[in-house]
Amino acid sequence: FCIQRLRRLSAQPVALEEIWLDGVWADENALSHLSESLYLFYRRHLNLWITSAEDRIGVAEVPAWGRSLDVFTSDVAGYVERWSRTDANEIAEYSRTWFNTDRARYVSRMT
Repeated sequence: FCIQRLRRLSAQPVALEEIWLDGVWADENALSHLSESLYLFYRRHLNLWITSAEDRIGVAEVPAWGRSLDVFTSDVAGYVERWSRTDANEIAEYSRTWFNTDRARYVSRMT
C-alpha cells in the first residue's frame, strides 16, 4: 500500500511523504482508519510494532505528484529514505520524504 501525504509545521507545508506498507500487514479496510501518527496506528490497529529504522539522508528531485503543491521553490529538495523493521527484523515499511530545507530540518527520534 502507498500512502502519500503533505506534512506541515505551524500550518506551513514543509514536506511530502510517500510511505509503502507491506500488504502482509493490512488491507484497504484497515487503512481507512489511518491517523496522523502512523506508528501508533500500526501498533493499535495492525498489531505491527516498528522497532528499528534506518534513514539515509541526501537530496533528490521532487516527485511529480508533489510539484503542484506549495512546498518547494525548486525541483530539488532534502530527501530521506527510511527502511522500518519489526522486532523480527522484517522490513514492514519503506518511505521517502522530500522536505524544504528553507522551512524545516530533518530530525529523527525513535523511542
